[in-house]
Amino acid sequence: MPIEIDKIRMMEQSGVITGEQADELIAALSQAEGPAEDSGSGMAEDKAAGRSKEREERGSTGDNQWRSESRRSRHHHYHGEFDTGWVRMMHEMAQGIGGALNCTFGNRTGYDGSGGNRLSMSKVDQPDGGTYEFRGNRVTFSKIVSIRLNHSALCGNTVSASTLHDFQLENSRITDNLIGGASLAEVTMQDSEITDASFKASKLSRIELHDKSSLHDVKFAGCNCSTLTLDHASLIKDTALVAANVSGMSLTNRSAINDCDINSSTVNRLVVDRSAFHDTDISSSNISHGEFRDTEISDCSIKMANLKKMHCTGSVLHEAGFEAFSADEIYFEGAKLHAVVFYNDLPSTGAAHRLSFRNATIRECEFINCRFKDTIIKNLDISGAVFTGCDFSGRTFERAEDLRKMAVRKG
Repeated sequence: MPIEIDKIRMMEQSGVITGEQADELIAALSQAEGPAEDSGSGMAEDKAAGRSKEREERGSTGDNQWRSESRRSRHHHYHGEFDTGWVRMMHEMAQGIGGALNCTFGNRTGYDGSGGNRLSMSKVDQPDGGTYEFRGNRVTFSKIVSIRLNHSALCGNTVSASTLHDFQLENSRITDNLIGGASLAEVTMQDSEITDASFKASKLSRIELHDKSSLHDVKFAGCNCSTLTLDHASLIKDTALVAANVSGMSLTNRSAINDCDINSSTVNRLVVDRSAFHDTDISSSNISHGEFRDTEISDCSIKMANLKKMHCTGSVLHEAGFEAFSADEIYFEGAKLHAVVFYNDLPSTGAAHRLSFRNATIRECEFINCRFKDTIIKNLDISGAVFTGCDFSGRTFERAEDLRKMAVRKG
């Protein structure tokens, strides 16, 4: 223990920690040594008393700056806030007082890391743990990297103006958390979930959900996300993207988006492969490139949206609506459309520069006041469709029966 005490005193002399903090740490170390170290503990207390007297003498010389800093340090300490020096000290002295860091990040099996801790202006490397809860805490102006959680939970926490990098969850959950003005990068989830969480004005980079992971009742407001990936039956449900910017989103291998809202947002590339879109509304948003392969789209609405390119290959669209939309290209190949409505009630919208149906099937669909240019139809199986007030400029029909079926009806 003398080595640890010397390290603490050196940190006190260098200004990393205050004298009160040094005394408390030495007392904690002395208690940890048990009855066999009573003599050492007494020596530590004597040294602590000597240091207290020295500080009193130093204070009497009029060092007001040191005194004010001491008061601020005491205030933060007694409110449970860890400043930069504390976290660095605990990281460097993990052998002697590593338990202090564990009490914050729960690096113990079955540990309950609650109690309203505050981590402020700090940097923490490689916290990990299993079967514990980290809840009711506040993280501000901090950087936490290389987080590994297994069978664990983060509940009721607030993260603001901080960076969380290389975050890996396995069989874990994040519940009722608020993340604002933060940076969340390299997040990988395995059979885990984020529930009832809010991300506001944050920067998200490479969020990956694998193996039945899910986002449930999550709100992204004013966020920038570089990549959002779901695979192997992962799910996004009851989730909203509002004024968000997503550079790339992909769903593969039986993943799904259910009952979600995408409003006033931009998705530069949306790829859905062997997955599903259900009961989802896209409004006043831009999707630069949407690609749907062997995908089921049902009970979805696209309103006042700009679809630069939308390609549906081998997909099924059921009871979907396209209202007051514009698109450079809409392409259906081997797709099946049932009870899909294309409707335009605004003269300035509802235009698609190119509409293409190839080897597609249309059943009970409606096209109302739509304007399509460079329309290409080949091997189309269509029945029960209604066309009202539509303009198919520059259309190309390869079979006479297709031309008769697609005859424009003036509404």
